[in-house]
Formats: sequence, C-alpha cells, structure tokens
Amino acid sequence: MILRWHGHACFELQSDVTLVIDPHDGRSIGLAPPIARADLVLVSHDHFDHNQVRNVRGLRSRVIDTAGQHQFQGRSIRGIQAFHDDEQGAKRGEIVMFKFEMQGVSFLHAADLGHYPTEQMDLMRGCDLLFLPVGGVFTVDAAMAWRIAQAIAPRVVVPMHYRYGSLTLAIDDVQPFLDSSPWPVVDLGTEMELEQDDLPMQPEVWRFLG
Repeated sequence: MILRWHGHACFELQSDVTLVIDPHDGRSIGLAPPIARADLVLVSHDHFDHNQVRNVRGLRSRVIDTAGQHQFQGRSIRGIQAFHDDEQGAKRGEIVMFKFEMQGVSFLHAADLGHYPTEQMDLMRGCDLLFLPVGGVFTVDAAMAWRIAQAIAPRVVVPMHYRYGSLTLAIDDVQPFLDSSPWPVVDLGTEMELEQDDLPMQPEVWRFLG
C-alpha cells in the first residue's frame, strides 16, 4: 500500500481502497490542499483543519466521524472517544481517534489528543503504527507525546500536528520530540510504499518531510 502525508494531521492510505484521515483545506493553515479521492474519509473532530471532507470526497465516499465500531468493505474501524484538551473537553471539545488495519498493518490515528489517555489506553495499545500529535498548544506536547508513545509501544510512531514550512498555526515544531527520542529517527519524503514486512523489529520514529 501507499502511505502518503498531506501535511498537518492528514494522511492517505491507498491499497484496494483509498482512505484519508483528517483532511484540511490547505489555504486556511498555509499549506497546499490534499489531492486525493477517498473511498473512506475519517474525521476526528469538527475543526476547520481536520474536517474538509469536500476536498477529498469521491462520488461514493463514506465518511466516519463518530466513536464506536464501524465496518467498511470488510474492514473494521474503531473510533475511540477522547478529548482535545486536559479538561475533559471543556476547552476544545471531544475528538475521535481511529484504529484500523490495512494489509496486515494496524494503525492508530490519535487526532488532536490533548491529554494522557488513561481510560483509552487499553483500546489504543496493539497498533503497529501510531500517528501522534506533538506540537503542543492545542494538543499534547513533545514530553507528553513520549509518555503516550512509550505506554502504547507501537513499532513505529509518526509525529504530526507540528509547525513546519508555511504552516500558520502557532504550535511547536517537531524538534523537541525528535531531540528527546529514545528510538532511531528515520526521515522519509511525503509518501512511502508500506507492507507488513517493512515494519521494524525495534521501535522507530518515522518523520515525513513536506
């Protein structure tokens, strides 16, 4: 399958179906818009930098934006309810983290997680690849992200939702997360071919470069 980063928290997985997570519109956050036509769009919460479904929607796309167990073309997608802040959603509301499998690789997209997910941790564990926000301000920061990553223990953690390039959001860049990494950091482009055999035996950080 192809794993492609469209910037910010937006990722595309392309195999026999195309799945896009948290599409932004580009313009409103200083980035190029994602160019994709999704069969399935996962939306973690209704904020402008995560919910621009019209940018990636195909003629028969399905959108999933709720917690709970979902099915799509024989695949199981689990939405895990959490919070955008550390005050039970009082400041920024709820989010949905999505856990799913494609071609033998299990993924967890932690969306704009804003707290240590004590109650959600059992559901979050058991993923191969963890997309994790690290930029702070609106989400967990680098230090909290590492607490979470080490508790989940994926084979790969992919940092997201951080300041880089032309992004206009006032959040931290990725460097504090990388500097405190106990795991090797592998730099990638904006996309890669990914199969189960490509997963490392020991944990790594994969940084996509826009």
